[in-house]
Amino acid sequence: MIRLNKYIADSGLCNRREADQLIVKGKILVNGSVVNKLGALVKPESIVTYKGKTLVRERLQYVLFNKPSENKSLSDYNAIVLTFCEEAITPIEIGSNSISGLFLFTNDEALIKKLSLPELSIHNQYAVELKDDIDNEVLKALNEKFKKVILNPRTKKTNQLLITTSFINAGNEILSVLDKKKLLVISIDRVEYAHLKKGPLTRGRCRFLSNREIGFLKMLKAPK
Repeated sequence: MIRLNKYIADSGLCNRREADQLIVKGKILVNGSVVNKLGALVKPESIVTYKGKTLVRERLQYVLFNKPSENKSLSDYNAIVLTFCEEAITPIEIGSNSISGLFLFTNDEALIKKLSLPELSIHNQYAVELKDDIDNEVLKALNEKFKKVILNPRTKKTNQLLITTSFINAGNEILSVLDKKKLLVISIDRVEYAHLKKGPLTRGRCRFLSNREIGFLKMLKAPK
């Protein structure tokens, strides 16, 4: 048996809280009968409908992909990502072709909607290599734009930066800011996505998120 609100959320129609509202309003039918009691349980084989449409409960998948550094669209790697699991998964966001590194794919519509909220603070970190060295004045100016900008501690070269941001599609913004400052970008690579890091995940490879990692993403809250 499974909670009805989870069944609805797993179908991708909405999240659990929104599902509860639909249930209370009598919008959900189970095997042809209205069910408006919160906490109701249904069998996995039950026929659940909303506005005459049968909801298909699909298995939610969360796949982390390490995009290679080639200047290619994320969609060019769909063959790799989409054969990793049977479900149809999509990226949370699509950045510039020049952005490599970590991208999250899922079929969890509620999570996609949540992580895409502009007001939601999500830790992201990018390793950026520039054609030319930068001075302290430019570094200071970049720190006014982003959460934290330092010389990459791994290399300590003055043309390699580690840029920490607090919004999901920061790669495009980084490229825009650097372009306005006449700084030519050789490469930009997302090395951290929320609490997710590359670890042993090599370029062009995928892995499923653990339950703990999924739980962390779902607990993120937008500031009130």
